[in-house]
Amino acid sequence: MLRLRVIAFTSAHPKKLRNLFARLFSTASAPPTIHSGPIVTSHRSKFQAHCTRIQTTAQIPHILNTIKDSKKMKSATHQMVAYRLPSGETGKDDDGEGGAGERLVTLLEKRGDLGVLVVVTRWYGGVKLGGERFRIITGCVKELLESVKM
Repeated sequence: MLRLRVIAFTSAHPKKLRNLFARLFSTASAPPTIHSGPIVTSHRSKFQAHCTRIQTTAQIPHILNTIKDSKKMKSATHQMVAYRLPSGETGKDDDGEGGAGERLVTLLEKRGDLGVLVVVTRWYGGVKLGGERFRIITGCVKELLESVKM
C-alpha cells in the first residue's frame, strides 16, 4: 500500500518530489553572496564588476547563471570572468574582450586574493575604447574588491 502511494505521488507531482529529494540529499552549502559595484560609463559603454567567494570550480556555473539571468544583464555584450581558488588555481574567460581575463587574473594574483571569482559585465556603446577598456575593467574590479574587503 505504501508503494502505491509513493507511485501515485510521483506521477501526480514529479517536480515537487524531485525538489524535495534535492533539498534532502543536497550536499551544497548556501549560495555565496554576490557583490556588485556601480556602473561605470565611458564613451557610451557601460561596465559593472561583480565578485564573490568561491571554494571550487563547481560553484562557478551556478554563480554565472545567477548573474547572467538578471533582467539587466541579459542585454550585456560581454561577461568577462576570472577566478583564483584557495589552492591558487586560476581560470579566465574573455568572452570576446581579448586579454581582459588575463588582466583580471593578474590583478587577483598581485592582490594576493584567494577563493575569489570576479565578473565584469560590459554593455558596448558603439565606440571602440582601445586600451582604455582594460583600465576601466581592472579599475572597477579593484574598486569593488576594496569596498567589500575581499
